[in-house]
Order: sequence, then C-alpha cells, then structure tokens
Amino acid sequence: MDDSAGQRRSPPRPAYRPPFVTDPFARPRYPSVLTRIGVGILIFLGVFLVLVILPPYAAGLLRSNGIPFSLSIQNLALVGTLAALLDATYYAVRPTVAYGPVGIATDLVELGYLYVFYLASPIRISLGDLNGSAHGVLSIGFGVVLLVLGIGALWNLAGNATTTLHDLRRPGERLWSTYPVR
Repeated sequence: MDDSAGQRRSPPRPAYRPPFVTDPFARPRYPSVLTRIGVGILIFLGVFLVLVILPPYAAGLLRSNGIPFSLSIQNLALVGTLAALLDATYYAVRPTVAYGPVGIATDLVELGYLYVFYLASPIRISLGDLNGSAHGVLSIGFGVVLLVLGIGALWNLAGNATTTLHDLRRPGERLWSTYPVR
C-alpha cells in the first residue's frame, strides 16, 4: 500500500489473539452492558454504606462517649459518594481502555479519604499484659489501621498504572485473560 507521499505503509496489525484460540471469529466474552451496570449499582450501594452511612454513625458514637471527632460529616459524605460512584464506574468500564485510568482516579480518591481520616484519628487503644501492670504496653492507634488500608490502596494504584500501560502497549490483550472464551 502506498500513501499520498508515495511511501510504503505496512498493513494494519490485527487485534491481539492468544495462541490457544483457533476460531478466527472468537472474541472475549465479557458481561453485557446491563449486567455491568447492575453489578456497578450493587457495588455503589455497598461502598456508599461503608463510606457514607457508617462514618456519621461512628462519629455520633464517638461524640456521645466524649471523644472529639473533628471531621465534617458533609465533606465525608461528599467524598464517600464520589468514591462510591468511581468504584461502580470502575467495574462498569472493565472491558474498555478506560479501566486503568478510572482505577487510578478511584485509588487517588480513596487514598485522600483515608489520609483525611488518618489526620483526624483521635482514638488510641492501649493493651497491657493480663495482670494490669504498665510494663510493655502496646499502643495501637486508629491511624495505624488507616495506614495499612492506605498501603492496600497504593498497591491497587500501582496495579492500575500497570494495567493502563499494558492496555496502551498491547490493546485488547488484557480482555482475553480477563474474559476467556468458553
């Protein structure tokens, strides 16, 4: 094939096809759009419960027991709703190239959510030995738990960045391993 300048172009590369698939018309079988939207709604409801409904309830429990809670419930609800929407979208766009970038955005919002909680973590739990002496007291703060959750979010962020790069380098290859031909 020649282009307008008279230079030779190579033919377009076919989409990736794994070596074990012999049917030339085979395609990865990913869920329908309605199924992905339905599961996305269920994911939204679960994440909304954990990030929007439970924090005000826990804040009320803390305040009723005299423990100050300095975060704005409205801001937590706003960011929690955004994280729930991104999590639902993350599932719904899985068979598309937008999967990695939406995952990166989701992880960044969740990291920000956890970081704000970490900065305002007033709870400290101290565990002594069985006879009540003060020797070797182990103090674990609520912030440590949030840091461990943040490490998980960072791990997901790295995975989504890798997925994005992989989708850019080899479009369509991820779909064959995620949604195998039956």
